[in-house]
Amino acid sequence: MYVCGIILKKIRNGELPGLVSMLMLLKEKKTIDTLAETRALIKKLEPELDKQAEQLSIAAALAGRYELSAEIIMEILMEEYKMLKERNTFFEFLKNEGLKEGLEEGKKRVNKNTSWKFSKNDLES
Repeated sequence: MYVCGIILKKIRNGELPGLVSMLMLLKEKKTIDTLAETRALIKKLEPELDKQAEQLSIAAALAGRYELSAEIIMEILMEEYKMLKERNTFFEFLKNEGLKEGLEEGKKRVNKNTSWKFSKNDLES
């Protein structure tokens, strides 16, 4: 834990601004306060809105991974929600990947259970 403590201190001092979104990983207790601290540091240390959106998306994804509910995450990030929604963020990437996986899985199931086969062109229309 000693190394994590040093890294946490450097992040909080602004020495490692690119790692702010990883705060949830470095803290022993993953809480709503950790996400709120992460949000405040990102807003303070990152002037570019696109980079803020990227960092906030990563922080939100990590918070969700550690069992903070979507409602709580959205409550903390309400001000940034519009910015996150408008930019091509990690959430958009995940949504797109999920859609691709769903289409592929559906195609496999149909092809397995029927004699009719989908082609790539069928899925693109």
